[in-house]
Formats: sequence, C-alpha cells, structure tokens
Amino acid sequence: MIPIEISINRKFNIGNYQTIDVTVKGSLNYGEDPVKALHELEKIIMDYWEGRTEKLVSMAKKEEKEAKP
Repeated sequence: MIPIEISINRKFNIGNYQTIDVTVKGSLNYGEDPVKALHELEKIIMDYWEGRTEKLVSMAKKEEKEAKP
C-alpha cells in the first residue's frame, strides 16, 4: 500500500466546554516519508495556534460572563 493523502487533526480546549478543531491535509509526493510529512503538517497547525490561546480563552470567558444574568 502506498498512502497518497494524509491529514492531521488537533483539538484545542478554549475553556467553558468549548473547543476548536484544526485539520490540515496534504498529498504525498512519490517516495515521500508519510511520518515526516505528518510532522510537517502538525508544525503548520502549531505555528497557526501559537499566540492564539490567550485571545481565544479571553473571548470564551467574555461570552460566559455575558450569558450569565
């Protein structure tokens, strides 16, 4: 079997029972190592996520406060 498409999904908890799923998909070139390619896809997700955690958590807390009477 030769895999031709790979994907990786990460679930990030942003608080208040809220999560964000981030998925990145890629096509493998002939002879490319799938494990190495998965690491590269995960790096894309983590580079995107870096620095967003605090902002998203503060947004979730704000929504929680606004929802309470």
